[in-house]
Amino acid sequence: MEIDGDLIQQTPLAAIRGGSTRGKRLLIGTNRDESASFIGTHPAKDAGSQDLGNLTVEKFHPIDEAYKKLYPNLSPEMRRIRSVTAEEYWVPTMRVAEAHAGGGNETYLYRLDFPGEGNYAGLAFHSYDLRFAWNHLPPEAAANAKTLAGTMHAAWTAFLKGEAMPVPGTPAWPTFDTGKQTTMILDVPSHVAQRPQADELALWNGLLTQ
Repeated sequence: MEIDGDLIQQTPLAAIRGGSTRGKRLLIGTNRDESASFIGTHPAKDAGSQDLGNLTVEKFHPIDEAYKKLYPNLSPEMRRIRSVTAEEYWVPTMRVAEAHAGGGNETYLYRLDFPGEGNYAGLAFHSYDLRFAWNHLPPEAAANAKTLAGTMHAAWTAFLKGEAMPVPGTPAWPTFDTGKQTTMILDVPSHVAQRPQADELALWNGLLTQ
């Protein structure tokens, strides 16, 4: 992003920290395997400049190496999907949630983990959450998928109405806490996590903070 001082005067995070979203409720989140939609479900090569939106390859490479050490049992394919998902989606989303909640604003964070099928078997890919939020699944969808769709649609509707968001099997969806990084993990069953993937997030300290 180029800050030209005219049309774009500051970064989105700077604007949020400056109070641009004060008093607004925020529901924000990611899907666990977002980047699989773009680099493929079986990426054979490490990420290149065309795969990254926030860092140069030179800055990303040390992070990628750190992922190898943090997740030695993860396949190279899944490591690539996970690291690019973090660079493109998860870490920027976490930074927005932290900035918004840090200003005392009501914030709700989620991560969709429910696995896809077919070409995306086992992966929660980019835009996968839409079909659940809209409760728009085909008649032949599995029963557990329909259960999750009902849950997410009810939660999203409640959010729009300014109400507490119900998630069966869990307490009312808690607000995001910057210290605990409170995250609703949407799956069957869903659950609330505190500081999920904390060691992974720590790899990004000092990066993607603008």
